[in-house]
Amino acid sequence: MQTLKLATQQLVTLLLLATFTLPSVADDGSVWYQQGLNHYSANAPDHGRAFELFGRAARAGYPRAQYQYGLMYQRGEGVNRDYAKALHWYKLAAGHGLGIADHHIAQMYQHGHGVRPSYQHAIYWYSRSISHGYEAAVNPLEEIYRRNYGLTVNLAQSGSLLEKIADGGDPTSQYNLGYKYYIGHEVGKDPAVAAMWFLRAAEQGDGDAQYMLGKMYHSGEGLDQSYDRCYFWSTLANFTQHEEADAIRSLCVAEIPAEKQAALDQEIDAKRIEMQDAAF
Repeated sequence: MQTLKLATQQLVTLLLLATFTLPSVADDGSVWYQQGLNHYSANAPDHGRAFELFGRAARAGYPRAQYQYGLMYQRGEGVNRDYAKALHWYKLAAGHGLGIADHHIAQMYQHGHGVRPSYQHAIYWYSRSISHGYEAAVNPLEEIYRRNYGLTVNLAQSGSLLEKIADGGDPTSQYNLGYKYYIGHEVGKDPAVAAMWFLRAAEQGDGDAQYMLGKMYHSGEGLDQSYDRCYFWSTLANFTQHEEADAIRSLCVAEIPAEKQAALDQEIDAKRIEMQDAAF
């Protein structure tokens, strides 16, 4: 009888150990995510239940659920709209390399949804999205360059550039890569691609890149000619004590009416403040 009792106790111990050591099928959140997706995409969607299940999966660390949870916060589906929480969950998903999450973060910065609008941040997150294989980010990134910087570049035909674009390194590395394209050193000469890299570095405060943008906007090389943008970037370069920036700035300011210059000076002051906040 004592032997039977001991055997029973051992069996109970083994069962308890199994309970605590065997992984649950939903430990990684995949099952909750799939259940949530079923509720979300049903003919009669149950957003409340889907939100609950996506939340469980997101907190378990499942990237697709983190993205979907953020999307529901952004859209206000099954929960009150909350852009801050949407951004939080998108960034967690993006940290796992989910390109569509990068894409949505970029859109938030581009359109100012819950954050201060910033083309610099939008470019960064669209670029990350591309590097993570999300090709839908190519068109809006090209559009930002074209509409806001007068820069026309075909990213879809840039080959390995797509792999580099989000990870071009620090501003000095970005400037150096831009200059290679500008003079055609080790790569085909391409002023538009050069301007794109100069812009990435200039937005981070690199004086050499700001000077090159001022020079290129003055001549219209690689991007649309603009005395306003020439003055804008050469003035920023001048603040970095760039030796040649003032000469370009003087050429451009001569073509700008005084009232326009005053407005540009305000824009320059705002840009200097923005560049001090480098956190993405």
